[in-house]
This record gives sequence, structure tokens and C-alpha cells, in this order.
Amino acid sequence: MLNIHPSLLPQFKGLHTHRRALEAGVKRHGATVHFVVAEMDAGPIVMQDSVAVHENDTVETLAARVLELEHQIYPRALRAVALEHDPEKWKPVFRKDHAPPKR
Repeated sequence: MLNIHPSLLPQFKGLHTHRRALEAGVKRHGATVHFVVAEMDAGPIVMQDSVAVHENDTVETLAARVLELEHQIYPRALRAVALEHDPEKWKPVFRKDHAPPKR
């Protein structure tokens, strides 16, 4: 099972990630697709992408840009897991105990 989380894990696990990113003053914020494990937002990362955080960003403006990323990376991550291959620009991380089953 895959999850998409609106932060660059391991930063900002849990809720209110955009507000927390702005409060922390990070320069980049983004989204992570990862395998689901018992511990919240702790599964092996399949894919991440990020956007710049602008000085005038609000929670809403940052959330909107991150949502666009989510719509881009989730289908790419699903495809990579289904095909079990490493795309050219990133490498999914599969631990043996959480890897997708072999076909």
C-alpha cells in the first residue's frame, strides 16, 4: 500500500505540514510517496519532489503548489512500483520486508 504525504519526509510527519514548514522557515517543501508501515509516515520512500517556499507564501498558496506536485508524482510512483524499475532521474527505495511482490 502506498501513501502520499504533503512534506519531504522525514520532515513534518503527521498533520499541518504546510503551516509547520512555514513556521520552520524551510526553503523547500514538497510531497513524498512512501510505502505504508505501522509507524506513521515512516515507510520506505518511493518518490519525492519539492517546490520553493516563497517569502509571501501562506498555508493556502503553499498547499496549492504542493498539491500540484502530488498529482504529478503519485501516478509516476504507482507506475514505478507496478513495473519495479528505477526511472532515470530517481531511484525508489524498497526494503526487503516492504517490497512489492515479485510477479
